[in-house]
Amino acid sequence: MAFSGRIIVLKGDPIVKEAKANVAGILPGHRLLLDSAGDTGPAGVATEQDPGRKAFAVEADVIGQDATTAYIDNEQVKYVVAKSGDEILIRATAALTWAIGDPLYAAAAGRVGDIPLSTGVAAAPIGFALSANAAAAVDSLHAMEVA
Repeated sequence: MAFSGRIIVLKGDPIVKEAKANVAGILPGHRLLLDSAGDTGPAGVATEQDPGRKAFAVEADVIGQDATTAYIDNEQVKYVVAKSGDEILIRATAALTWAIGDPLYAAAAGRVGDIPLSTGVAAAPIGFALSANAAAAVDSLHAMEVA
């Protein structure tokens, strides 16, 4: 596998990319989207038509950063576009509880949760839990297999 940073990427060989941050505070494990200028920032809640982009910020390991180091505004963000079956550490929304194997969905602010979406329309999961979550704090890292 060509990808060397293995804090956020647990298994698999996702596509590695970079884009300029359009906001400060992006942490490795946050889900990302690209804006109309080609910059990146935290992705939003899934919808029936858009289950959520499977792109996740990773640590800038080549300059000594780890999963606790947030990117700053206008900094180049290293991220991966995950493939089905890849195993990734994701940032969780707060106070949710799920078991291993439960479906996970794109949530607000680049996070992942166990709630399909607020409109009541079923969105497809973006992955499945590989670790249990017992109401952990917001932005705690949890293992997920990408759908």
